[in-house]
Amino acid sequence: MTTEILDPLEGLSDQTAISPGALDLRTLYSKRGDLYYRNAAGVQIPITVGSSISGATGSITGLVAPAAVTFNAGTGVYAFTTDTNKGGKLAISDIQLFEFNNASAQAITLKSPAGVTAYTWTLPALAATQDVVIGVTAAGQLSAGAGVGSAAAPCITFATDLDTGLYRDSNNTMGISTGGTSRAMIDVNGLRLAVPQVGMEGGSASVPAFSFTANPNTGMYRTRTNTLGFTTGGTLRL
Repeated sequence: MTTEILDPLEGLSDQTAISPGALDLRTLYSKRGDLYYRNAAGVQIPITVGSSISGATGSITGLVAPAAVTFNAGTGVYAFTTDTNKGGKLAISDIQLFEFNNASAQAITLKSPAGVTAYTWTLPALAATQDVVIGVTAAGQLSAGAGVGSAAAPCITFATDLDTGLYRDSNNTMGISTGGTSRAMIDVNGLRLAVPQVGMEGGSASVPAFSFTANPNTGMYRTRTNTLGFTTGGTLRL
């Protein structure tokens, strides 16, 4: 390689194949579009990588604009981005979560168990008033967060049956729904049936509200306001 002192407006001739000689120490040159410095030991030190300044040994490699890693001193947030307002992916091992700005906080460690196959956990979208989907209280209780759900869309449900499950009807009251309709309420006073099904006063002689899986036409139901009926074999007996 031959090193020349050029006019700044001319720039450096780009080198592709470099065969350093004894006179090529302590020189600057362009190699495949990036700027290099060869030190006194003959080591090639990259100064630029693509559109960015090359980091020191141990820094993030391959970080080419518009990708960036930034830190906000005001919020204490590190941002890994691939472009403006586009988050980057992280491939790491165990994660330890601490309370922010608490030097004595205990960590929650997230890690992948041994032998697990590929697994993806996608969080659902949040409503404008929600900031927690599933949470854990300080006492270790699992909480459904701010969402209380409804009979039509209970907050605790099933992937293949989204209108059946549990929801919070009101303070200290849990609702049970099936098929998008409220069926029962559990509150501080105990268990009670919810609003009767359309066209039925809390059941009927042939389909009593309280019955048995193997004998659905025998049980108890509400025949009218303040009146209970007892049926067997689909016929009102009492």
